[in-house]
Amino acid sequence: MIECKLCNSITTAHLFQKNNYDLVRCKKCGLVFLDYDPNERSIYQLYNEGYFKNKSTVWGFSDYFSLEKPFKKNFSKRLQKILRFKKDGCLLEIGAASGFFLNEARKFFQISGNEISKEACDFAERNYGIYMECGNFEPNNYSKDTFDVIVMSDVIEHLAKPFDILKGVFAIQKKNGLLVLSTGDVDSLIAKISGKKWHLFTAPAHLFFFSKRTIRLALERVGYRIIEIDYEYNYYTLVYILERLTKSFQIGGRFYRNLSKINSLNKIILPLNLFDIMTVYAIKSV
Repeated sequence: MIECKLCNSITTAHLFQKNNYDLVRCKKCGLVFLDYDPNERSIYQLYNEGYFKNKSTVWGFSDYFSLEKPFKKNFSKRLQKILRFKKDGCLLEIGAASGFFLNEARKFFQISGNEISKEACDFAERNYGIYMECGNFEPNNYSKDTFDVIVMSDVIEHLAKPFDILKGVFAIQKKNGLLVLSTGDVDSLIAKISGKKWHLFTAPAHLFFFSKRTIRLALERVGYRIIEIDYEYNYYTLVYILERLTKSFQIGGRFYRNLSKINSLNKIILPLNLFDIMTVYAIKSV
């Protein structure tokens, strides 16, 4: 049994097992997490060349790179929201994947990016001319008080030491800088209805599962002041939506595989909001 990394309590309640990993909830602060503490080697193995493009993967993507068009719409929408708070300056994206967001953000900001997957880093450099730091994010590689905006889209749940990383992020961000962070809401209605089949219970890729309360607690302890928590709609291809349903509920696999071969279906892009993914906007106020 590992201790809660948010409040250091060792008193937890067992929820269920998913993909042979135990999920527990801290009885003191309410954080949900895997009773598993991965080492650096296992993390690198998880995000090897199969994570972003592998049709047989359980927790990764069949083809993340083919999602450029809908994700560009999503990131353009998020960028417009960011511009309400910060118009320019230095922007860092942690967990930048293939550079879709950074390619939009560089129209307004001086950009930097970090990504653990070499496959994704190579894609960004080859397609957009964006060079990113490849490997685990190390705050000590950056100067203090450097960035006006730091973005972590669907990243914090993957980190083995998320609260240490948040402290490092806080240190390299300028005073009054903006942190934009998105992650699933384990206390959302769809998560409760879906139970262990919730589409974000993707162990061992996702190690932590936050609620409004626990993400607020984590950020405020570091020194951030939350100014907004939104449940934003996003665009996805029909094939991607069917893929997530198939993997989450483990049904219709043959049906999905047949549909995924129809190229025209990958061109159908739909807006979707299950109100189970939070986007948090926070300011470094001290």
